[in-house]
Amino acid sequence: MVDGITPLDAESWFESLLDTELDPISRESFEPSIIPVQMVLDCLGDPQKNYAAIHVTGTNGKGSVVAVASAILDAAGCSTGSLTSPDLGSVRERIKVCLNEIPKDEFDAELFTVAALVDEFSLPKPSRFEALVATAMSIFSNNGVEVAVVEVGMGGELDATNVLNARVVVCTNVGTDHMAQLGGSREGIAKSKAGIVHGQSKVILGDVEEAYAEFFTKRTDEKVIKLDREIKIESDLLAIGGRQISFSTPRSSFEDIFAPLSGSFQSKNIALATAAAEEYLERSVSPDLLQSVLLDLKIPGRMEIVGHNPLCILDVAHNFEAASELGKSLRDGFGYETGWVVLYAATHKRDPRKFLEALGPSSIDRLISVDLGLKIQVDPYDVAAAASSLGILSTVAGDPGSALIAAREKLVEGQLVLSTGSHYLVGGIRRLLLGFD
Repeated sequence: MVDGITPLDAESWFESLLDTELDPISRESFEPSIIPVQMVLDCLGDPQKNYAAIHVTGTNGKGSVVAVASAILDAAGCSTGSLTSPDLGSVRERIKVCLNEIPKDEFDAELFTVAALVDEFSLPKPSRFEALVATAMSIFSNNGVEVAVVEVGMGGELDATNVLNARVVVCTNVGTDHMAQLGGSREGIAKSKAGIVHGQSKVILGDVEEAYAEFFTKRTDEKVIKLDREIKIESDLLAIGGRQISFSTPRSSFEDIFAPLSGSFQSKNIALATAAAEEYLERSVSPDLLQSVLLDLKIPGRMEIVGHNPLCILDVAHNFEAASELGKSLRDGFGYETGWVVLYAATHKRDPRKFLEALGPSSIDRLISVDLGLKIQVDPYDVAAAASSLGILSTVAGDPGSALIAAREKLVEGQLVLSTGSHYLVGGIRRLLLGFD
C-alpha cells in the first residue's frame, strides 16, 4: 500500500501528481528533466534497455508518424510498443503493444509498481507525464516488445522520453510551438529537438531547414536522411477516400500507393515513417506491405471524417502551421471553399487570431468557441472576439455538447462542421458523435 492507496485505485495516485499538461501553474513552474523518470527506471532494472527505439519529435505530424511506423513494423513481424501524447480522452490510449491499447488492469498494476517504488525509495515525486513514461517503458519490457516507437512530449533533450537511446530518430519539422519553454526562438526549439539524437542514432529529417539540420547531424556518427534529398515525394494526388502517393526512400520506391487518409500533409508523414521503419529493419519495405498497412490504418482525430450528412471532420491542429495545412486540405481535398461551421478551442496561450488567419477566415461561415472548463484554455470569449475581429460570426458554447447542438440548429445545406484547435475538444466531440466512453 502506498499512502493508503491500493493497486485497485492506482489511478487515484496518478491523478494526485503534478499535471504539466492541464494545469498552467504546474506547467510554468515545472523544470523538465529526465532524472525523475531515470530514477524510477533504475529501480525497475532499466526496462527501456531491453528493446530498440524509434524516437519521434517535431512540431506537427508526430502522432501520424508513430502510427504508420508502428503499423509497418508490426506487419513486418516485429513486436512493437508505441507511446503518443496527448490523448483524446484516456491516458491508456497513449500506450499500445502490437497496435492494441493495453488493458486497464495491466496499466493499473504497472502504475502501482511505479508508485510503490517512488514511495519505497523516497524518489522525487514524478509528474503525471513522467509517471506515464516510466509505466510505458516498463510495460513494453514486460510484453517483450522488440522496438518501441515513441513520441516526444515536448521538445526533446529534457523531455522525459529521452531516457531512450534511440536507434532511429525522426524530426518531422521545426515550428514555433512551445517557444517559451524551449529557448525562446526556433533555433532553441531545433536544438531541443535535436537533443534526442545520440551518437549511434540514424536520423530522418522532414521539413527541417539546413540551418537547423546541422544541430541533428553533428550529434550522430550515423547516416542522416532528409526529405527532398534522400526521401522524395514524386506525386501526391487527391483520390476518392484519401490520397494516391508515389515516393522514394534510400531503400525503396513506391508508386501509386493509396492512403485512406485525408490531408496533403500525410504523404510526408507516411514517407518519413516508412524510411524510419526501413532504417530500423535495415532492409526495404515492399510496396504490397505498405499498401496493406495503410488500408487498415486509422488515426483518430487527424482529418477524421465522423459524419457525412453534414460532413463532420475532426482534426487536432492546434498551431498556425497545422491550421494552414488543415485549411488547404479542406479547400483542395474536399472542395469546400466556404461554408465551414467551426467548433474551436485554444489552449496554452496560443493566439486564436493567428490560428484562424492561417485556417482561412473567408472560408468560415460561423465559429462556435467552446468552453472546455480547462485552466489551460484561452478564454472562450477572447477566442470569439478574435474571430469577430476577422469578420467571422461567432458565439460561445458552454461545453462540447452545447456546441454540437448550436452547430446543428442553424446548419444549412452545403456546410461542413469542423472541430479543431485542441486534442481535448476533438476528443470530447468524438466521444459525443461516436458514442465512445
